[in-house]
Amino acid sequence: MASILPLELKNVSYLKQTNLILENINLKIEKGTPKILLGANGAGKTVLMRICHGLIKPTSGTIQWNTNLIQGKIKQQTMVFQRPIMLRQSVKKNLEFVLKIQKVSKTIMPTVIEASLSQVGMTKYLNYPAYLLSQGEQQKLAIARACLLKPQVLFLDEPTASLDPTSTFSIETIIRNIIHAGTLVIMSTHNLAQARRLQGEIIFISKGRVIQKCSAHNFFSQKQPDEVNKFLRFESS
Repeated sequence: MASILPLELKNVSYLKQTNLILENINLKIEKGTPKILLGANGAGKTVLMRICHGLIKPTSGTIQWNTNLIQGKIKQQTMVFQRPIMLRQSVKKNLEFVLKIQKVSKTIMPTVIEASLSQVGMTKYLNYPAYLLSQGEQQKLAIARACLLKPQVLFLDEPTASLDPTSTFSIETIIRNIIHAGTLVIMSTHNLAQARRLQGEIIFISKGRVIQKCSAHNFFSQKQPDEVNKFLRFESS
């Protein structure tokens, strides 16, 4: 299958009423290591991801996937939100809903669903009401649902922000497995320890602007711009 990457943003800004959320973002995202959008709460990470995903349009600037290959709506990329919405039905029905929308044959649905739940360690919850799952289990189901058809790109918006350490470790393990399977993960976080653990490429955002883009190793070991250093000192204290 042809790659939908690279994803390129040129002079992207987003204005909400009189509040400038994103300012002149120029960014090229290519295949390879996971991309970690790092920054304080309110830096613009979620809005940037929603624009990349296609949920909202920028006030100015352009967003392009691989324009030589892709026309119209991009179907090979999905997004999991910080607080995923579950249908008030079983885990199975939540997954079937997505497969029906994508017009997947009923004959292969059970196989696809079993593989997806196995990936996140939730096969025993097949007929369990999704709305009764714990927060961590709902996040796992949301990731399973997003990965049903093996997307090329998966956006994750602060997937462990409200979870305890055990659930966070479990989600991070799932994320690593997804990366290992070949999906490019683009994930936002304000957690420095998590950014260190997941490695990949750090895209640091502050007040709606991209301040730094480099490997996690270089980000944490080399001299950085003042805005980055201020964030590192504050979050580490």
